[in-house]
Amino acid sequence: MKINLNPYADHTFQDDSWSQIAKEFYKANLMRKELAKRETFLKEKLKALSGNKSSRGGEFAFSKVEREGVVDYKEIVIQQLPQLNLEPYRKQSTFSWKITKL
Repeated sequence: MKINLNPYADHTFQDDSWSQIAKEFYKANLMRKELAKRETFLKEKLKALSGNKSSRGGEFAFSKVEREGVVDYKEIVIQQLPQLNLEPYRKQSTFSWKITKL
C-alpha cells in the first residue's frame, strides 16, 4: 500500500467559494456533534426521571423499545471456522468523508 504524504497536492483550491463551503460544512459538523451530545444528555435525563420505564407527559411519549440482540457472525467464524479464508466474501471497499480544520 502506497502512502500519499500529501493527498491534497493535486486538489488545493485558492477559491473563496470552496473555502466558504468547507467552513460551513465544518461548522455544521461541529453543531451536529454538539447536538448529539445534547440529545444523549436529555435522553439520559428523561430516562432517570421516568425510572427507566416508558412514560408520557404533556404532548410527548418516551418509549423504551427492546430489540433482539444481533448475531456476532465474526465470533461464529472465529470459533467454528477458524481456517476459513474470508477474503472471497469481503465486500467492496467504501469511502467516507471528513472535514479537518488545518
